[in-house]
Amino acid sequence: MIRKIYFVLLYLLVLHSSCRTDYDWVAPDPPLAEKYRILCLFEPGKSIIANIGDVVDPEDSISEKINDRFLFSFFSDSLYYFRPSVSTNFSSQFLNSKWKESPTNEYKLFCSIDSNLILTSETKLPKEVKLDVKHSIKPVNVLQNKTKHSAEIHLEWNDPEPDVQNYYHLVFYKVRYTKNKISGMYEIDLSEILPPLDVFFSNSNERGQLILQHEPGVLVDDHFFRNGPIKLDYLLRTKNTIDLNEEKFIQIKAEIRSVSEDYYKYFRAITLQYQAQTGTLPILESVSSYSNIKGGLGIFAGYRSIAMDYKIQ
Repeated sequence: MIRKIYFVLLYLLVLHSSCRTDYDWVAPDPPLAEKYRILCLFEPGKSIIANIGDVVDPEDSISEKINDRFLFSFFSDSLYYFRPSVSTNFSSQFLNSKWKESPTNEYKLFCSIDSNLILTSETKLPKEVKLDVKHSIKPVNVLQNKTKHSAEIHLEWNDPEPDVQNYYHLVFYKVRYTKNKISGMYEIDLSEILPPLDVFFSNSNERGQLILQHEPGVLVDDHFFRNGPIKLDYLLRTKNTIDLNEEKFIQIKAEIRSVSEDYYKYFRAITLQYQAQTGTLPILESVSSYSNIKGGLGIFAGYRSIAMDYKIQ
């Protein structure tokens, strides 16, 4: 008798489920902590970039919700406390630059909104490596007036740690040369932040490289260059047109960041998701977001960088 009742109840449950439509299902609210997202990037010798944002309702200001209760801590061999501005548009906030580098390259993040909402993370900074970068660069259309100017650049260096998988983020900037109205000479203009250049592949060798969509530059995984030096070829193009009566495109600044694995995975996942949503490139793998924030979403990662200026002949 009990078995008959059990099968009847099971049948009614299946029947009830089959009669529901797709529109009847309501997604449950996410855990409270996952409503917040943290972005924290740091480089030795420079200010820490950090921000916390509301990813569930970006139009709703959360500054009044957390106010003075918000505590943001950064661990190396010492402990640092920050109270960065809260932003719903996830813009970066520059924080205290007086922090000491950890001898173990290991760092921890602690964010307390209140006693019931704690977000934490851990990451490891890449070791300091020296790159002997060879380069060649040639102009493409820098003599054409009121057009976007371009240049082809070739970078090459030997893998500093052949037995270790390293990740890089390359960013290229236009060094502004504007015409001095008095002397008529073109001089470096440092009155504004250097504008980044658009990056395109200039040959068919795209293995181990991914041009970013949400940030300038390109990601490089040196795992695909194990049989020889790392050789990279790109076409760089100004975002705006160049009026030769006012400025010239004659110098490029190349920034090579040696990034942590967390950094690489986070930026890679965002770009692949963008490509999957826009259909700009075929995606042959499932794309999922990457986060190393426990109790929330986002990224806590570090990098080291070198910068070089190259003149366009």
